[in-house]
Amino acid sequence: VVTDITNTKPVTVYYMGGEEDAKYFVPVTKRVSNNVDNNVTAIIDELGNPSLGSKLSAVLPSEVALLGEPKVEDGTITLDFDESIFSSGEENVINENVLKVLALSLTEQAEVESVAVTVNGEADLLDEDGEKLEPVSRPESVNTGSY
Repeated sequence: VVTDITNTKPVTVYYMGGEEDAKYFVPVTKRVSNNVDNNVTAIIDELGNPSLGSKLSAVLPSEVALLGEPKVEDGTITLDFDESIFSSGEENVINENVLKVLALSLTEQAEVESVAVTVNGEADLLDEDGEKLEPVSRPESVNTGSY
C-alpha cells in the first residue's frame, strides 16, 4: 500500500465484479511507487490483491509468481508464470478470465498490444475449450452483452 501519493504513478488493473450469474470487468486505478522500474510487474502484483473490503474479486490467484522479466517484442508481451496460474489444478489449462484481466490490464501500457503466457518456459498451453493458447489482445469492447 502506497501512503505517499506524491511519489507515485497510476496503473489501471481489472478485477471481476457482479454476482455469480452476471460477472463483469471493473477497471481500478491503483497507485504504485515511482521507484518501480517495471509497470508490468507492479500490475501483476496488484491483480492478485483487490482492496480490502472491496466486493471486487481477483481472478489471478495471489500466489501466482512471474518467473523472470516480462519481454515485449513486436507489441506482444510474454509472461512466464509458475504452475499456480493453472485453472483449478488442471494441468496446462488457463482460465479465460485470467487471460482477459491480463490482456485488459497490460494493454493499458503503451507498448503492449497483446499478451502471451508461458508456464515454466513452456508455451504448450490450452484455454478452457481445449484450444491451443494464442496471444490474447484487448477486446474492442468490454462488458458488452445483449439486453
